Amino acid sequence: MKNTGVITQTGLLIQSAGLSPREAARALKKDAKTVRKWVSGEVETPESVTSELYKIVDLQRHAADFVLALTHRFNREGEIRVCVSDDEIMAQLQGWPVAAMMNGAVRRFLEMADEKTRVRTRVIFSSEPPVVELISSMSACGPMDRSPRWMIRRKTLNHQKAMTTERL
Repeated sequence: MKNTGVITQTGLLIQSAGLSPREAARALKKDAKTVRKWVSGEVETPESVTSELYKIVDLQRHAADFVLALTHRFNREGEIRVCVSDDEIMAQLQGWPVAAMMNGAVRRFLEMADEKTRVRTRVIFSSEPPVVELISSMSACGPMDRSPRWMIRRKTLNHQKAMTTERL
């Protein structure tokens, strides 16, 4: 039965993750037409897909919480630069199926941050891989930057659900 005018749980989860139905289809390795049918309520979403969408949201929350912990531990006063990107290849190299999913973690960071942290945070678009910089002075998000940076890397949803950090 087609759902008209009411958002489905699947649609809400996809929106919450910061994904379009097409991006969700890529992240879930499903056909985009099928995902649109789930979002519209035309077809019931399998429980396994709903579970994967919750895992995406939880993973973004975990990444944001981890970065918040780093900022509170290592950079209590300085500027925080969070770089976002639309580069799908760079997102995949970092273990995120789509860039929007990675950028959704940045959105969660901003949602979870207190007002003092938000005021110190600048979100910068970069064609380089999205990273969080913990800095006390001006620097670029590019590869020649020598300030301490931590990159959040997500392992695939089908494997261990742990986050790793790499000191660059």
